[in-house]
Amino acid sequence: MSTAVSIDISSPTNGSQWNLIGNPYPSYISSAEFLSTNTALLDATILDPSATAIYGYNSGTVSGPGIVGNFTIINGNTNSSLNIAPGQGFFVASNAVGGTVQFLPSMRTIIGTDDFIQGRSASQNYKLILELDTATTFSTSFYFNANSSRGLDPGYDAAAFGENANNSPIYSHLVEDNTGRAMAMQSLSETDFTDIVIPLGVHSDQGTQLIFSIGETTLPSAIQVYLEDQVTHTTTLLNTSDYVLTPTTNLSGTGRFFLRFFDNALSDIDNTFDALNIYANNTTKTIVIAGQLLDATLAHIYDLQGRLVTKTRLKTDITNQSIDTSNLSTGVYVIQLESAALNKSQKIIIR
Repeated sequence: MSTAVSIDISSPTNGSQWNLIGNPYPSYISSAEFLSTNTALLDATILDPSATAIYGYNSGTVSGPGIVGNFTIINGNTNSSLNIAPGQGFFVASNAVGGTVQFLPSMRTIIGTDDFIQGRSASQNYKLILELDTATTFSTSFYFNANSSRGLDPGYDAAAFGENANNSPIYSHLVEDNTGRAMAMQSLSETDFTDIVIPLGVHSDQGTQLIFSIGETTLPSAIQVYLEDQVTHTTTLLNTSDYVLTPTTNLSGTGRFFLRFFDNALSDIDNTFDALNIYANNTTKTIVIAGQLLDATLAHIYDLQGRLVTKTRLKTDITNQSIDTSNLSTGVYVIQLESAALNKSQKIIIR
């Protein structure tokens, strides 16, 4: 076959955004060219910007670059060595309105050695795979490269697979411009090794032993990775030891666990507002504040004209709380958290 092939994919409003398609050619196709072509059509991406990637089922029995659970995620972090085999099926995530995915003869290549199930050479990016062992081992991945930032980087960040991704055993939220989307793979700048705090989401039943550990890393040896548990007020250097606990309550969502990176020894972690996960949940019409507050804190929300639109006193006995925004118009707002000693402001987009 030497002609272009077009495949319609459904949007979330027509069912599921996750579409199973496949390579129609009797040769490998370049995953990089497939992604670049289908993120440039009609000057707008056909794929979900939070999941601009190829999700290949891998049987859940292998490990390696881009592998999260039962899926090999191919994007800007991994596609230099991962191409799509002849007839190989894979999932893509549609944007909000759907569209047509294009396969072009120019994507065809002779470069490729196997399908998603076999292991391949390691990515050239710095990476960290954080594992959560609950009798079964789950993981979430972090990459550091020159093409990424602390916000959303389509083609490098990749959302967790499935409609119920927020129930994944472990995932992360974006450091900046967070919308509450569970990320299986988060890509950050190569300068983000130092003084960065990443919100982690954990979903587990009470009484289940949890073991957090570094599964694989290519980070420079000087980089130290800490796991912070805000409920037990403990900080564990994962480079040298695992963090083990058995929670007495069910765990769900972000707010309790944070991952911190430093390039020198950690002397102290103050109760700053850095380790707070704040984002607009446009499905529930709320602003979520996830993290432990030790002091009485007020949340002020201002419009872009600087007018106060709502004020809320936050609780200190829970790690996940929300502010109702159903009465606010669509637009950009600023939320300011203020306690006796600390102050934090963050832009929020309400849709």
